[in-house]
Amino acid sequence: MQTHLKPKSAKAYSAKLKSDGYTIGWKTLSAYELALRALTRDPAPALDFTSFARISAINSRQLPTVRQLPVDNGSLGYRCYEAASDVSVIMVHGSGGFGDQFHAMAQRIAEAGLARVYTVNMRGHGQSSGERGHAVDHPRQLLDDLAVFARYVRDQHPTGRIVLGGHSAGGGLVLGFSRDKAASLIDGYVLFAPFLGLGSPTVRPHFGGWVQVHKPKLRETAMANLLGIQKFNNRTVLDFNIEACLYDPRYVRSWSYNTMLAFGPGRWLPKAKPISSRCPVLLVAGERDECFKPSTYPDAMKIVAPHGDVALFDGAGHWDILADQRVIERMLDWLRSEVKTNVISLQGFANHEAA
Repeated sequence: MQTHLKPKSAKAYSAKLKSDGYTIGWKTLSAYELALRALTRDPAPALDFTSFARISAINSRQLPTVRQLPVDNGSLGYRCYEAASDVSVIMVHGSGGFGDQFHAMAQRIAEAGLARVYTVNMRGHGQSSGERGHAVDHPRQLLDDLAVFARYVRDQHPTGRIVLGGHSAGGGLVLGFSRDKAASLIDGYVLFAPFLGLGSPTVRPHFGGWVQVHKPKLRETAMANLLGIQKFNNRTVLDFNIEACLYDPRYVRSWSYNTMLAFGPGRWLPKAKPISSRCPVLLVAGERDECFKPSTYPDAMKIVAPHGDVALFDGAGHWDILADQRVIERMLDWLRSEVKTNVISLQGFANHEAA
C-alpha cells in the first residue's frame, strides 16, 4: 500500500455554522422539512438486487494497488489506472459505495489511452480512514478532501486537464464541488445518475428503497445544531438496504448526520449558478433507475448545466450503469469529442513516470 506526504493545501475547518446548501439553518429549516416529507411520505418500495449483482462482479486480481493520500485528520484510499494521456479522471462513488465500483469503466478508459483514472474512496468508505459511514467532522469536509485530491493530481500533472466524475450522491458531491472556489482546478464533469439535492424533482421516495431515514433522530439533531449543539452529529440518521446488495461487506451500512449533509450538493437550488460553460458536462442515467426519475434529468440539466449533454440508456439501473458497456462507450466518445484528449508519446510517458 503506497502512501504520500500530506499536501500543504489541507486546511482546518471553522466550526461556525454557515447558511449554505450544506447546513440546515433557521431560514432553510422549512425547505428541508418539506423535502423530507416528500422523500418519506410513501411506503418504501422493494429494491431489486439485479443492479447490484452486475456492479459487484469485480475481479480483485485486476485492480491496481491501493494508495493513500493524507487529508485533514485522515487519508483517502484510491487506485490509479495509468494511461499515456494528458487527461486525469477522478471518480467519486455514491452513498454507501466504494471506488472499485468504477473498475470496469476505469480499466477501459485507461486501456484506450484516453485518460488516467483515479477511483477515490471518500473518508469512512472503502479503503479510506475513519469509522465507516461516520468519519465526517463537518458538512463541507468532503469538499475540502476533494480539493486536496484535485490539487494532488494537478501537482502530479501540472499541464494536464482534470475531469471530475461522480455516481449518485457522489455525483451530487461533484455538483457541490462545481460551486466551490476550488472548481477552478476542474476542466470537465461527468455525472452518473446524480443526486441533485434534497427536494430535487429527480428524487424517488426513499431513493427507491435504498435509504431508510431515521426521521426523529434527524429532526432532533438538526434542531440541536440550530441551537449550536453539534455533539450528536455523529449519530446514525440513515440506513442503507444492505439486503438488496447481497450483504456485500464493501458497502457501508449507515451514515451519520454529518456524512448525510456532506455527501451531495445540499438542498436542490433551482436558482443556483450553473456549471461554467468552459467545462464540458455529461450526465448519464439508466431508464430503469431505482433511486431517481430519469425522465426528469433533461429539465434539471437545463438548470445545472444548460450546455451539458444528457444520455439515458434503456434497461440500465442505478448501479449497473457503471458496468454497462453502452455507458462506457458513451464515456469514451465524450472524452474523445468533448474533452479532446491528446495522447502523449509513450517515450514521454515513460520519462515522466521515471522522474
